[in-house]
Amino acid sequence: MNSQQKRLEQIKNHIASRFPESSENPSLEEFRQEGKYINPDVLMKHYLGSRYERMVSIWNTMANSPLFHHYDYEIEREEARKRGFQRIAELCSKHPITPEQARKDPESKFDIILGIAEYDQSEGVRVLVHLVLYLSTIEWVGTQKHKNFIEKGYSMQDIGCFAMTELGHGSNVSCVETTATYNHSTREFILNSPTSTSAKWWIGGAAKTANMCVVFAQLYVNQESKGVQVFLVPIRDKNTHEALPGVVLGDCGKKISMDSVDNGFIIFSNYRVPYDSLLDRFSSISPEGKFKSTIKNNEKRLGVVMGGIYGGRIIVVMSAEQNLRIATTVALRFSALRKQFGYSGKEVPILTYQLHKYRLVRQLGRVLASRMANFIINEMYIKILPLGEADPECDEVNEFHAVLSAYKALIGWYSVEGTQACREAVGGLGYSEYSALGRLKGNSDIHATWDGDNSVLIQQTAKYFLKQFQNTLKGKKIKAETIGFLETNYEVVKSFAAEFKSKEGLLNEHTLVKLAEHRVNYLLHTSMVKLQENAANSSEMLEAWNNTQVHHLQEIGKAYGELLIIKRFFDWVRQIKTECSKTASVMQNFAYLFAVDCMEKNLALFQECALSIEQGIMVKETLVNLCENLGYESVKVVDALSPDDRLMHSAIGKRDGQAYKHMINAVESAKNVYAKPSWANLILEMRKGSKL
Repeated sequence: MNSQQKRLEQIKNHIASRFPESSENPSLEEFRQEGKYINPDVLMKHYLGSRYERMVSIWNTMANSPLFHHYDYEIEREEARKRGFQRIAELCSKHPITPEQARKDPESKFDIILGIAEYDQSEGVRVLVHLVLYLSTIEWVGTQKHKNFIEKGYSMQDIGCFAMTELGHGSNVSCVETTATYNHSTREFILNSPTSTSAKWWIGGAAKTANMCVVFAQLYVNQESKGVQVFLVPIRDKNTHEALPGVVLGDCGKKISMDSVDNGFIIFSNYRVPYDSLLDRFSSISPEGKFKSTIKNNEKRLGVVMGGIYGGRIIVVMSAEQNLRIATTVALRFSALRKQFGYSGKEVPILTYQLHKYRLVRQLGRVLASRMANFIINEMYIKILPLGEADPECDEVNEFHAVLSAYKALIGWYSVEGTQACREAVGGLGYSEYSALGRLKGNSDIHATWDGDNSVLIQQTAKYFLKQFQNTLKGKKIKAETIGFLETNYEVVKSFAAEFKSKEGLLNEHTLVKLAEHRVNYLLHTSMVKLQENAANSSEMLEAWNNTQVHHLQEIGKAYGELLIIKRFFDWVRQIKTECSKTASVMQNFAYLFAVDCMEKNLALFQECALSIEQGIMVKETLVNLCENLGYESVKVVDALSPDDRLMHSAIGKRDGQAYKHMINAVESAKNVYAKPSWANLILEMRKGSKL
């Protein structure tokens, strides 16, 4: 059904609705009248930060465009991709980005991606692949001779994709099987996919859309491996859109979610590309045929080369926040209007129950915390860009990589866990596609594995910490601002004990920050001890490293990421206080909530290293009390931070609180809702043969 047909179906079914008429449901509006005051404009402005005006402008463009006014739940995959492309084309034409603008303001293209993702995250991914993974890789690894491709990309004359992952290799990029063999006599590279597992796989845009591709392949010069390099190659004829000779393109098929993204596979067969296809900022081949690189170590070079995808990883973190925020908005609004059970025979909203608030208000705390993580990585990214241009191996870039790796994993996990909690909290109606929670759950699921498996990626953070710790043992000073709290004396760490004596004493910024810092220090020292113990019993260091993950190295990145969030959360509250002290007061309680939530979910560790049993009980009781006290305010917070209903397209999460009316309309708008099944004859035939 197209939008006009869908509208006619809605009108027809509305006129002929078989549901009894019912009055407006005032429950959500009544709930909003309770609790403390929040200034929604101040909160939204500080929540979006520097991107406030641009994001509002993009949202308004979408809200005022007929292309974004409906969501087709039963649409075929091919049609979904077509309409998604139409929406992308409209948004990019109304908010164009030039190469100069992208260099001057790297966040400008992030906002286009995140803007359209408020409507459909799969369409945001399509823009992400082109603007960030494809173009940013060329900008990072390419040289002057590739400038023309950058200009064509921003003007949408070329549409690019990013071919790193293979059927047989994902996180372990250094072992991809695709080969690029240098032919010196013709100054060409010959690309091949030598095995079935070397097919480039999950490549967004490759199945139907892209005509250009950046390809990660093992370079061979004079039959000698030179490690993984990146090549810029055409994959489709620009005039016919057919796959080029030597290139096989196919569709990876239906996925759990995000079917609007045309993920495809690419197979190369003796595909010849000219020398200038090599993105040669760090590596090149001389006219005499000798390989040269400014970074000698293959692994280190690959790490630097992949710096081009930092922007993509930032978007992954930001989209995880986005997904959880919308899911939490739906769940909180519905829980405020949904009345079940109650006291003295009167039904009450389920969000007034202690358990329900504990389930959902914590998720809102993590939404806000996720935004703090976004602030941290965006600000670091802007600072390291010029530094990385001058020296891609500088200390600041390494620190940023550690922080970003932690947040890609941590915020991704928040999103996966949180959307499931929201789905459960909404009950049966949350299982309906019209609630939007199924879509959001599917979208969240990918955050655990794309751009690197979270459990693998977060190990990068632990490696960074251990290296910094080892440097201190050699007498070197720690330069990284984010780990200035590091305590190298294990005796000091072991002697630490929390000093708070009451729940009120726990809710103190200094106390909560010190406890969060201690968690990192304790994990670092105990991990070092465990790693040394395992090294003595292992044949090689990699084995010892792998045997020190559970309860140790994995936890360092989580603790570090949450510490930085807690610090930034309190700074953010102070910024809000300059404009509205009442809003800041509520947000301060959410900062307390997140910090205490981090303690409660790691309570066994804290009682091992810092808390008494009595203090542990205080932590649990304080978290319950904070959730209880922020129940009413939680709806006001999501009201301030949620996009237009037309972008969220959730029948039960709309701002007006008329969930049941919208659910009926959504169901009655579906094709054949009251029709007899076309296969009714099978039922009738079975009945005829029945002895019942």
